[in-house]
Amino acid sequence: MELVTGRAGSPHITSQQDRQKHQGIWGDGAYILATGNQLEPQVQSSNKILIKDGALMFQGALFSVKVGTTDEITINNGNQGMQRKDLVVARYTYNSAQQIESAEWVVIQGEPSASNPVAPSGTSGDIQAGDATVDCPFMIVNLDGINVTGVDIIPEVAPDIPTLNASLSDIAFEIIESERYYIKKYENGWFEAWAKTAVGPNAGSGNFTFTQFEGSTVLYRARFTNFGFGIKATEVYDIEVSAANSGIIWCASCGMNSNMSAIDGFVVQHGSDNTRTTTLRAHVTGKWK
Repeated sequence: MELVTGRAGSPHITSQQDRQKHQGIWGDGAYILATGNQLEPQVQSSNKILIKDGALMFQGALFSVKVGTTDEITINNGNQGMQRKDLVVARYTYNSAQQIESAEWVVIQGEPSASNPVAPSGTSGDIQAGDATVDCPFMIVNLDGINVTGVDIIPEVAPDIPTLNASLSDIAFEIIESERYYIKKYENGWFEAWAKTAVGPNAGSGNFTFTQFEGSTVLYRARFTNFGFGIKATEVYDIEVSAANSGIIWCASCGMNSNMSAIDGFVVQHGSDNTRTTTLRAHVTGKWK
């Protein structure tokens, strides 16, 4: 065991140890970091592409184009009437004899084709295992005839911590629950609530008072009010309410109470029997801030 982040009296921290730390944070894939100009390529001509400043993380190794500078990449001439895809890689090289590691941009030229050209492959390997040459595919340069028609960046841009925190607010939530409701209160201001209540002679909430629909002999309606769902809303996106008892009953005309934390509506029942216990269930989505 070795203490890396500790004074040892002499230089002792290795690039391999530094890559271990980076792999623990970023993984061992390839990512453009959200810094500088994010290695943005600019096509200058049919033979020259500039890459702006930025940083690339690959297998824990940090590749950098210095701030305020650009790197120049040279593309060989295309062929009239032919198409081609060239692969630009960030190449890691380890000179075991001199114990020196280095990096450079390398263009691997593809084969010309009349149509549907295929990009070549780079040299795969494992930097941490000590492989001498390892390529990180960075972009594909598309040529049509002698012209560069565009470039396709391969690695994704890794989000920084503020961006991650902002995206987490969309999924981070607090749970509020009781016997009557269960609420997911999201940090970004949205909420989702489930609630239930019982109405009937043995439910402690009183009975429905049913009124017969005009012109009907079997349908009756009863109003319910202040069916709370446990949170005060500033805006409601959707309300779903259902009713169930041992008869035939359903909900109708449900909407927000004026206090924005409860539901008012009607139940419609086949028959006027008010001795049944009716369970109301609600699902509400909206904003709490």
